[in-house]
Amino acid sequence: MPLGDTAAARVSGGFRKRDGYVIRVIDGLDLGNDDSMTINGALRWEPSPDFTLSLRADYTDRDENGAPFTFAGINENAPVPAIVSVAAGCPGATMPFPGTPAPGAPFVPNINDNRCANDFQDRGPFVNGGTAPVMSTSAVWIVSGTATFDLTDALTFKSITAYRSPESRGIRDADTGISSCQPASDGCARAGYDPRPRPL
Repeated sequence: MPLGDTAAARVSGGFRKRDGYVIRVIDGLDLGNDDSMTINGALRWEPSPDFTLSLRADYTDRDENGAPFTFAGINENAPVPAIVSVAAGCPGATMPFPGTPAPGAPFVPNINDNRCANDFQDRGPFVNGGTAPVMSTSAVWIVSGTATFDLTDALTFKSITAYRSPESRGIRDADTGISSCQPASDGCARAGYDPRPRPL
């Protein structure tokens, strides 16, 4: 868009909104959704044939429900599932600490009890049984400027300056069940998968 004889500006934007395809049982949140907005602006100023100033700003905002994890399986003999199952009161679960309520080798019985971190937590290919809070948000500002000055026919001075401010926060319930396993913990890291088909 012209702004007089020596300047021009451009503004554009867009948004993307899509429902998720994995539903959490506890609260009905749709995981894997898209909810983002982007705004771009640019200004170019040429007061003389020897000088040009270009300014640009971009802003992107996302506010989504998080990754679309579903249950794939869990190692009932790993320490962390055993610990959280004992803490939740799973009948027959044992954990490897003497002097605790259920000492013994790590073990979670494969019974249909929500207190037990076992394969009964499988809710189906598009259902998430997680109970912990989930979220995925980000806000990114980018501002840049380029000034070009032709000192002579053979010499040009150019200054490029930019600033970027990213802010993001994500919380996921990677074990997808009632237990409080951490994503990187033994026995829990393999508890989720993304059911979308992938190209070969």
